[in-house]
Amino acid sequence: MKKSRFKVGDLVMLSAAGNSRNHNELARGGWGIITRIDEPLAHQHSEFPIATEWYGCERTRTMNYKPYELKKYKKNT
Repeated sequence: MKKSRFKVGDLVMLSAAGNSRNHNELARGGWGIITRIDEPLAHQHSEFPIATEWYGCERTRTMNYKPYELKKYKKNT
């Protein structure tokens, strides 16, 4: 079992791969806080294991992601 590079409470933003996915259009330009990470089980597979509370877009929302769709938040300077 591969351990996630993220942990609950991390601030994240969309990675280049996540930004290019059409189903993430409502999160573009925003940032999120990881609220839950589902651990993979031998008999069960969570397709989008990382749950986030997303801010900075038209409204706050809960969204789920695959790990490659996210990166750690970096402040634009």
